[in-house]
Amino acid sequence: MTTGPLVVGIGNPLRGDDGVGWAAADVVAADPRMRRARVVTVPGLTPELALEVHDASVVVVVDAGAPGPTPGAITVDEVRTTSEAHWPLRQSHALDAAALRSLAVDVYGRAAPMVTGTVASSRFDHGEGLSSEVAAAIPAVVDEVARIVERSDRRA
Repeated sequence: MTTGPLVVGIGNPLRGDDGVGWAAADVVAADPRMRRARVVTVPGLTPELALEVHDASVVVVVDAGAPGPTPGAITVDEVRTTSEAHWPLRQSHALDAAALRSLAVDVYGRAAPMVTGTVASSRFDHGEGLSSEVAAAIPAVVDEVARIVERSDRRA
């Protein structure tokens, strides 16, 4: 039995746009469409999340992306577990989404469908606060997360 959707906001709110995952997670947590979702914020993906990835109905990871020509643009990608996506034993406290999903499968026998939402950023300097372009993208990020969760609910 699954525990419902899991939304993971990644980043560091003390490094400019790197805090977009946390900012989006705060808004997602308050959104009535997401009342069944468990929302967490973390500096990075770690093995400790594998059980939650196993238990969830769907996992949506929101993170800042590299600076691009269009700060605030959102890219959504499905995370697939492949033979190349095994979690690294030497770096077990810093996983990418595919390695985390692979770990959940390896340890628990299954992983929820997983999607990443990456927001193109413009600055990662020291200091709190998102750039105006990335801050303006937060409502669209939250809407995209809600669409992913609703789509997953219809499939279940």
